[in-house]
Amino acid sequence: MPDTYIKNSGSWSKLKKAYIKNGGNWSEIKNIWIKNAGVWQRVYINMPETIQVLIVGGGGGGQAKAGGGGGGLIEWVSIAPVQSTNYSIVIGAGGAPGAKGGDTTAFGKMAMGGGFGAPYLGSGGPGGSGGGGEERFRGGNNPGGSGFYPGITINGVTFNTAIHVARQGYDGGYGFSNNQNYAGGQGGGYTSVGAGGYQLAGQGIYDNGYVTDANLRQVPPFNNTGGEVVTRIGIGGGYSTAYSGGSVVPIGAGKWYGNGGQPGGAGTQGIVVVRYAGTVSGTGGNHVTYNSNNDTSYHVFTSAGTLRFN
Repeated sequence: MPDTYIKNSGSWSKLKKAYIKNGGNWSEIKNIWIKNAGVWQRVYINMPETIQVLIVGGGGGGQAKAGGGGGGLIEWVSIAPVQSTNYSIVIGAGGAPGAKGGDTTAFGKMAMGGGFGAPYLGSGGPGGSGGGGEERFRGGNNPGGSGFYPGITINGVTFNTAIHVARQGYDGGYGFSNNQNYAGGQGGGYTSVGAGGYQLAGQGIYDNGYVTDANLRQVPPFNNTGGEVVTRIGIGGGYSTAYSGGSVVPIGAGKWYGNGGQPGGAGTQGIVVVRYAGTVSGTGGNHVTYNSNNDTSYHVFTSAGTLRFN
């Protein structure tokens, strides 16, 4: 479905909208049919041939001494959209303290929510990235939860390449004790297993605080406008002075708060980002932006909604 161009005053310009007068009224032309080598083909006006989608599950909730796992990630999978079709977007909620994060779904794909941080003397929960294991008093290790990868079954969901695309995260770190020192495990992240016996922030997907498309730095909410601040995406939970106890929390991150009898922190919500070449031609999303630097449009969903190309 290529773009359509028109020659105006000697210069070619991409046709964004076209109208026809019918019975005295002007109506917008949605598509045009052309005959190519004897075969009729429909040409869409300003309709992207493909779109790319980033999907992040909600972060897992931490416990008093173990980090929640980061939300699972599906990074820039290509989709061929169909005109006049409603695509439902569901954003996974962050897990309450000690609970798994919610799954995020879009275009028949699902990014699993992060695993919960381990309860007292327990193991971390499985998820997109696994939650950290809790310390074990009097020696030994408590394992972190499993990340979501091909072949694994988590909470009755078996990894399916068509739906889950590729590995979505890694295992949480183990809780550690040697009768003298003990610490809970770090939540897992998209790029690495959580560290064992460390109450530190888990690693996620970021490039100087952003996902691999650096142009997102200029797209709301990633450019810190509208009262929303997004510093990182899909980070495993753990103690971090950068955001533990603060108001600015990464999307898709699990959290760990305090020590001793302090409760764990809740995970944070997931997100869906849709991008495609050219100016904006679809509807839907909390933030819709055209970036002229790379001739790309972005639809960012931070809550449930519908994407449609008319």
